[in-house]
Amino acid sequence: MPDAFISVDGLSYRLPNGEILFKNVSFDLSAGEKAALIGDNGVGKTTLLKLVEGKITPSSGVVRIKGGICVMPQRADQRAVSVADVLGVGETLRALERIENAETDAALFEAVEGRWDLKECLREEAEAFGFVSFFPFADFSCLSGGERAKVLLMRQFLSDAPILIFDEPTNDLDENGRMLFYNKIENSAKTILIVSHDGELLERLDALLELSPEGIKRYGGNYSFYRECRATERNAAENKKTALENEAGRLTFVREKMLSRSASRARAGKKAVANRKFSRIQANAMSSDAQASVAKRLKVLDEKLAETRRRVYETGLALKEKTIKIPLPEKPFLKDRLLEMENVVFGYGNRLILDGFSLVMKGGERLRIAGGNGCGKTTLIRLILGELKPLSGNVRLNARAVYLDQSLSLLDGERSLLDNVIALNDGIKLNDAYAVLANFGFRNEAARKLVKTLSGGELLRGSLAAVLGTPHQPDLLIFDEPTNNLDVRAVHVLEDALRQYRGALIVVSHDKAFADALGLERNVCPLPPPC
Repeated sequence: MPDAFISVDGLSYRLPNGEILFKNVSFDLSAGEKAALIGDNGVGKTTLLKLVEGKITPSSGVVRIKGGICVMPQRADQRAVSVADVLGVGETLRALERIENAETDAALFEAVEGRWDLKECLREEAEAFGFVSFFPFADFSCLSGGERAKVLLMRQFLSDAPILIFDEPTNDLDENGRMLFYNKIENSAKTILIVSHDGELLERLDALLELSPEGIKRYGGNYSFYRECRATERNAAENKKTALENEAGRLTFVREKMLSRSASRARAGKKAVANRKFSRIQANAMSSDAQASVAKRLKVLDEKLAETRRRVYETGLALKEKTIKIPLPEKPFLKDRLLEMENVVFGYGNRLILDGFSLVMKGGERLRIAGGNGCGKTTLIRLILGELKPLSGNVRLNARAVYLDQSLSLLDGERSLLDNVIALNDGIKLNDAYAVLANFGFRNEAARKLVKTLSGGELLRGSLAAVLGTPHQPDLLIFDEPTNNLDVRAVHVLEDALRQYRGALIVVSHDKAFADALGLERNVCPLPPPC
């Protein structure tokens, strides 16, 4: 693999409305290095990829690239083209087939460009990504989300480009697909840059680049190393904040003592005049000199105090994580049989999804619904919630359950957070609704934000506030791929919130690192292997 690198120096980007999205972004990726680009949603990660690719022009700064780049976008064009065309080999593959059919046009041989092993390469790559059958001229738009993602990944690894860039590549992959992708990444000798919040993928990379509006910070290790560094940085910042608060307290004390002494001297001067020790003219002159001296010292002291308080505030902002505190429930969570499914049979048409499926779940239990794309995970949730009825068998949900889907669509986008909390919690008072949202990081006017204007992390916190922010909490929470649209910090917030919640939990997730962090005790697969 020839040397290939990315070098970004002093990059800034200004949005069309004049707002600076980020500035002073500098980093280097050397040949064969594999790094992740992380950061809060909306900070500009996808924009930075476009700048590196050369699709848009920076407001300032330079991007230097050695070697070609192949980019996998976060969302694919789903127009009616063949899989081969998406892979970039449609013309070559058609030329090969015509040559195999005894056509001898010279243009066909030029189109092949010596890639006589293309079909074999496609077959091997398709097998590597878990395709049982592979039809290169199938309509790409008719594939499932997971299949489309795999085709786009195949395109990356079939490319001759020495630099590969991915934007959230694992969002639509099931657990098996993710493992296949992880292995491809680990075994690749190419230079790789990936935007991702997938904890297990981040564990396998050489470095993490955290983007913020003020620039980029490089962590020279994997996800565990990053979290350790962040914890160390937080401890250092907390110590700094404590020291600054102590200094502000000391300066305040000195200021009060200075004012007290000045007042004492003024009283002593008046007393001296009254006792005729000094004339009023002498006393006034001495008082003016003393006041000028005190005023000068106070000005210096006030400037130091203001600067110290400013640094306390800024350090506090840097420490401010979007953590939340779940209140205690108004009543104990159900401990008995929360959910009972007995010999459930369900299918669509001739396709059987569940055949004699049984499940018993007790209160407080934590369960992960696992399995490949299309094995019936969402169908199982809809049966549990009563949205679907089994063909035979019984489903009994014996307590209140709340379902949060991938889009977090529980909240009404056209209403404010405050209105949503009131609507979803019968009888809650206005002041209590404000208090709930403040506890989840939405203070004062932030509580009146329209839901449709929220970022992914804000929407998560708002949804959790509506469901878990009052003592009237459900006995069962059900999540469907909750981390798909979250940034790394929002995933940490969700993990922390669900560790506090003491009710039962059902999570559909391909994110093993997230499932492990929650301590999910059981794995259930609706359809037995090959699911």
